[in-house]
Amino acid sequence: MADVYKIPGGGSTKFSLMIDDGVVYIDKSDLVAKLASSSGQIYFLTRPRRFGKTTLISTFKELFTHGSRRFANLKLGKNNLWHDSNTYNVLSLTFYQFFDRPNFAADFTDYLCFEFANAGIEIKLSEKEASAQEFPLEAFSSAFDKLEDRSLVLLIDEYDTPLNQVLHNAPEFKRRRKIMEQFNTLLKDHCAKFRFAFITGIGRFLDPGNLPASSNFVDISYQEEYAAITGFTQQEIADNLYEYPCLAP
Repeated sequence: MADVYKIPGGGSTKFSLMIDDGVVYIDKSDLVAKLASSSGQIYFLTRPRRFGKTTLISTFKELFTHGSRRFANLKLGKNNLWHDSNTYNVLSLTFYQFFDRPNFAADFTDYLCFEFANAGIEIKLSEKEASAQEFPLEAFSSAFDKLEDRSLVLLIDEYDTPLNQVLHNAPEFKRRRKIMEQFNTLLKDHCAKFRFAFITGIGRFLDPGNLPASSNFVDISYQEEYAAITGFTQQEIADNLYEYPCLAP
């Protein structure tokens, strides 16, 4: 590196802040551009915690919300890897907040309604739907039906946290899994509305054996071409952290 940058100190995982604050960023933008250039499918990636999934989600959000300006000095910009000049409404969700809540169905629906509204999508719930213990699939489907095709970017971080938190409680796990299945059906049935859709998790609850799946879902967790999209390879550490003896191998 020509310059010495700040070492990430466990603070923000937001891509834009890392770039603006001059924090060391291991450049994954070539893989980001490659994956984000595709559409028509919902991509799913499993990795352990603290492996860079949230930063990756933030990187996709920056690219689709604001374009490639902050990528000018990265591989994406230097090699002219991004050819989509449009920006998009981004529905960015994180399910990490859903711990062992007694009223998961209502909390989950309320959270989704709030975040959908932030993305400009109004969800109209009847009084019955608002108080139900099931996912209001029809209301969300009606909202999706009004969207133009390829008009929305969907990003979901920690998709499986609501299930991981209740692995010890079989009845609650079953109830939550049913709700997540219904949400999954919503995504599958409206895949054409997404310019890009990407989901992260640490488990495999999106596996065909556990949730309804279709050819629209593509698990890239074990695809060699995307193996390095999160985490650091030994070569990346040597190339980027050699000026920091306490970190470099």
